Amino acid sequence: MKMPICFFTFASDLYKPYADKMISSFNKFHHNTPIIFFGQRDIDAAKKEGFEMGLLAPYFGSMLSKEYKTVVSIEADNVVCDVLWEIFESNYDVAIALNNYKGAPGFFLPDVPPDIYANTGIVASTSERFWDLWKKMNTKHASRYRFVEQDVVNNMLAFNDFDLKFLDKDKVFYSSSIRKVWDKLELKDGKLYCAKRLVKVIHWAGGGTVKKFNWRERKFDPAVCDHLDYLTT
Repeated sequence: MKMPICFFTFASDLYKPYADKMISSFNKFHHNTPIIFFGQRDIDAAKKEGFEMGLLAPYFGSMLSKEYKTVVSIEADNVVCDVLWEIFESNYDVAIALNNYKGAPGFFLPDVPPDIYANTGIVASTSERFWDLWKKMNTKHASRYRFVEQDVVNNMLAFNDFDLKFLDKDKVFYSSSIRKVWDKLELKDGKLYCAKRLVKVIHWAGGGTVKKFNWRERKFDPAVCDHLDYLTT
């Protein structure tokens, strides 16, 4: 019998400090939920099988889906800011966060318009088939795309019959769609809000060239900075 749910993340030695901070924030709200860490040794082993960085989410997700009913990939450069009820309510095959905030220029593909282009900073699935198919499609197609496995999964979801749930379509923020309105972040009654939405996850997207978790340099509100410091320690 499968276990109910697990989260997982992966990080090279270079990214390990971010993963530690993300896991600290996750444990503030879900300390009884397993979060599995795949480090440099696991990444090196995956590389020997042909899975480089940019292909690893479904590689590890497929493995864990044989043991857990719900598997959640959460990238190392996230900060968890609240209880993730939307993920624990398993009324979906795939739950994923949007990449683009309304009214702001964003990414898209020929068959995936900007308003439903998703970000892979956090991806949950109750389907083994999803993880296995994404892993297989990555090996065939990821090298063709700018955003590798993220573009692959967007195309895959557009042409398959998975029951899809957008985590932050309204009322809450997950992942990197919030980047466009970071200047509106505020702390109220111990919770983070932005553009009148409760913030569940902040994803510091942008790849290895982007400086991460630098909220003070970005001049976030001091109370917001203090709260993010607390969440990540």
